[in-house]
Amino acid sequence: MSIPPVGSSGPVLAFATPTQPFKSGTDKKVTSVASSLWQALKSWKLIPVFLVGLVTYIGQALYSLASGRTKKTLLFGLTFFNMPLISNGLGLERFGLRYKAINLVAEGILVSRIPLKEDLGSTEGTDNQHITFNEQLVNEKKRLDTLPASSTHDLNSAKQQVLDYGVTINETTQGIVIDLTEEGETTKVWKPGTLSMRTPATAADWAKHNIGYVRKSFPDFKAANIGNTQELIKLIGSLRILKIPVLIHCAKGIGRSATIACAAIAGIGKGITAQRAINQVQANRAIGMNFKQELVIYQIRLLKLYKEQSSDERKATIECIKDIDKEKKPELRAQKIQESPLEIRDFYQALSRADNSWKSFVDAPDFNQKNSAGQPLDVQTILERLLPSP
Repeated sequence: MSIPPVGSSGPVLAFATPTQPFKSGTDKKVTSVASSLWQALKSWKLIPVFLVGLVTYIGQALYSLASGRTKKTLLFGLTFFNMPLISNGLGLERFGLRYKAINLVAEGILVSRIPLKEDLGSTEGTDNQHITFNEQLVNEKKRLDTLPASSTHDLNSAKQQVLDYGVTINETTQGIVIDLTEEGETTKVWKPGTLSMRTPATAADWAKHNIGYVRKSFPDFKAANIGNTQELIKLIGSLRILKIPVLIHCAKGIGRSATIACAAIAGIGKGITAQRAINQVQANRAIGMNFKQELVIYQIRLLKLYKEQSSDERKATIECIKDIDKEKKPELRAQKIQESPLEIRDFYQALSRADNSWKSFVDAPDFNQKNSAGQPLDVQTILERLLPSP
């Protein structure tokens, strides 16, 4: 199955399926996280890591209780503490497609944990037992090169947009790495499945393989800024037209990078709902976005809808949002949300999941803009301020 074209011509965003994995001698398909944990724990070398993780969490739990935090906060901490434990300490990327270090989630879009220096290697003489990160980008570049070409106008426009972003490309460029980590966050990281610290790959390391590097920092566990997210979507869309694959990574490859990948799929593809974009990425990689990170994807999709609407359609969208926000009776409000257009309905449902105290459009991060008097801006002004540039 393929997603409709980005434009009238050029490559499409296609679903990456389990029938398209990169070869790896250590892949072993599993049916659940529990079975993966069991297989990992059977390696006695990993037991100390598990015990250290358990002791650390007990310490976190005691601190949370002593500081008066709620049980909800404690459970949230348990969930997100186990994410790095799973992706690093227990090395679950060895078991099954969705737990690999790097995954193809759409044509030209790969998502990974932070790449290490040792994840990069020669592109010559591979034995298909271990394909390095740079080789996966090269392989995806070859696949994109077989797709129909875009028009000369689209190509020139895409090249200019990439240059405007500050990214240098040429005919030898094999891919672009988008690093979402914050400065100083990843000086040293645990090597997955081991007890040792390793050094992440740098821009210089990628350059040796004709792969560009871009850093756009996002804070972990927090909602991504819409403006910064739209900049990356525009960059990814332009690179796709130029048939240059992108590798998006944060520290663990489950939160920030998954958010940007989903937002890109929903923001570039035509007719792709936010939920469909999330399902696509989730079907190909184990991800762990929280509800506030997820909300950004629904906001991006709502803005895309508004951008593509006619003047009359925009007026109807604004009135629909206003009508929902002014309704005070919960049952009538729920009915209005249910009867609203898909993107609006999805947005309000995602809003309530992110924080059940958020009821109106202006409660959402980046939608909560105010004028000089401290009053919330009207819906139309907010939407038009946040519309992505052409």
